[in-house]
Amino acid sequence: PDGKLKIAEVRSRFESGVIGEEESNGKSKGGKGEFTYSKKKSDDSLLNHFLDVMNQLGFNSTKMDKSNKMFLLMEFEKIGKKPDKDATFTAKPCIYKRR
Repeated sequence: PDGKLKIAEVRSRFESGVIGEEESNGKSKGGKGEFTYSKKKSDDSLLNHFLDVMNQLGFNSTKMDKSNKMFLLMEFEKIGKKPDKDATFTAKPCIYKRR
């Protein structure tokens, strides 16, 4: 108990938008879908799932900073709860654009 955990994670791992998604919307060119850039607002359902899993592992969220456009900063505090060994979470892969 009384332990603290700080996590800085890339925001795109928790967002629903897909960059460079192949989308077919009835306007196919040569049998292929159109290549589009699709970025949606942040979908908090994946983030909420992460927070639920952290709670199952015995950590309570104390601070969440979403002000940075690239990273999410999270702080957790250990609670006296025994961790659930069946708790699982998989974040989306981090996609970087080569320059």
